Amino acid sequence: MDVFGSRELSSGEVSSASSDGELPPKIIRRNFPQSEPQSKKFKNTVWQSVLYENTLENAFKSTDLNSKEISVERGEESYAFNISDIDSDLSGPDIMQPKTCRKRKRKNAFPPRKYDTSISRSYYGVNFASSPEEVAKAIVDILGEQRVDLVDKIVQTLGVKRALEFCYLTEDIQNLGGLPTADGARRRTPGGTYFFIIRESPDISKAEKKTIFREDAAAKMRKKRIQREQRRKEKLQALAATSPSSSILKTTEVMDEGEIVDIENIPSPNIEIE
Repeated sequence: MDVFGSRELSSGEVSSASSDGELPPKIIRRNFPQSEPQSKKFKNTVWQSVLYENTLENAFKSTDLNSKEISVERGEESYAFNISDIDSDLSGPDIMQPKTCRKRKRKNAFPPRKYDTSISRSYYGVNFASSPEEVAKAIVDILGEQRVDLVDKIVQTLGVKRALEFCYLTEDIQNLGGLPTADGARRRTPGGTYFFIIRESPDISKAEKKTIFREDAAAKMRKKRIQREQRRKEKLQALAATSPSSSILKTTEVMDEGEIVDIENIPSPNIEIE
């Protein structure tokens, strides 16, 4: 018997064996015993058992076996809370209260449209019965405005009462934080706020607004025109400095700025007439 198991015979060996009159040897298949799968060994079982023992030991230490009622300490879960105590603790200063909505109410989102009548304005030194000149001077002093002519025109057009009412409203708006400029870069001055609320007020007719701000609009247009001309001149000078014809322009400027040439002193050429 082969030690290493059975072996299949080749065709030559089978033919030779059959020719000799002998039967081929019986093929024996050897079944090797299959090893059973070994159980997976767990590592660190020593430390696992130690942790388990420590857990049991801590549980027994926190258990009162002498008392009638067995209580197991489980941290915060074993505290005896009363509802009244909880309510009082939640109202303490250390407890974070839920954030309130910081969005302003709609009535506080826009500046007031009327002045506060409960505030005394005696420090103005004028009232509704004062003369227009005194009222205009008082408004200029209160607002710190330099455009006295525009304030005079407002008082003459709207009257003493309405001019003072808009001044009172301007003071209240400034005390509440003022109004930003159109681009939002800064806060309007008191005089700028005064002119703005008059220009945007629906209580003033278009004719009155035109009477007040007509020259102001014309002055703005004139200022814009001057600035536009100045920018155009600067652009032309920049182009002349970079262009090759700048030298010609400089020579012409020198000739223009030179002394006046006397024509009589110019020598005449020698011309002979036959």
